[in-house]
Amino acid sequence: MQEITAEIIKTEFLAVVLGNDIYVLGYDKRNYRLLNYADTSATWERLADRANDGRLRAVALNDTIYAFNDSSPSSKAVEKYQPSNDSWVHFIDKPISAWECAVLATEDFIFCIGGYVGYGTSISNTLKLDPAIPKWHTLQSMPSGRCFASAVELDQKIYVLGGSPWNIALATVICFDIKSETWTSVANMNHARYSSGSCILRDKVYVIGGKYSNDTIEEYDHVTNIWKVVGSLSGKSVYPEASVALCLQT
Repeated sequence: MQEITAEIIKTEFLAVVLGNDIYVLGYDKRNYRLLNYADTSATWERLADRANDGRLRAVALNDTIYAFNDSSPSSKAVEKYQPSNDSWVHFIDKPISAWECAVLATEDFIFCIGGYVGYGTSISNTLKLDPAIPKWHTLQSMPSGRCFASAVELDQKIYVLGGSPWNIALATVICFDIKSETWTSVANMNHARYSSGSCILRDKVYVIGGKYSNDTIEEYDHVTNIWKVVGSLSGKSVYPEASVALCLQT
């Protein structure tokens, strides 16, 4: 695999996996793709620019990438990317303006949770987007507002990890049951954190780094409802908001 180039990393970015390809979406609107990342000869290629620059959240769903503008408390725009013709189009706006939302895709839907609206105020909204229509649905809100959280899905449950109401880091974890569309609390992490990375691997939830996390990596067993520290990022040059976790199946 070709190393990521200086051209790509000269700006902040995020990465998503779609099929066998890695997509890097830069905050400066530029985008790149690494075709078949498991191939040792894989190389990076430049793709079409997005319409919106600045911070973003992005998910891959059904051969499509959806990019949520996340550059300010007034952010609403969602763009859609089709790899088949290398094109971005404006897709839909969020019904609520906010940034630093948790965004994830599962079961043909995209969920947008919480966020920051300015003036020290975070929100508790839970929104579900059906891209096939497309249409937003408003679901039961979180027990309290939070932003800068990360979120993962396991066994039809969405786990929202840490975050902040704005002025402090949270260790709390809340769980949204996709079937019943209700929220419950689960065990707290050992370390409060926000702007962390997260992923699912072998039916365990992993949360990686983040601000105020003491550079820890924690593992959650949803059967026993127990968190444990399993690693550290100490000594590694990893900016909290740049943490990216890829789950590779072999």
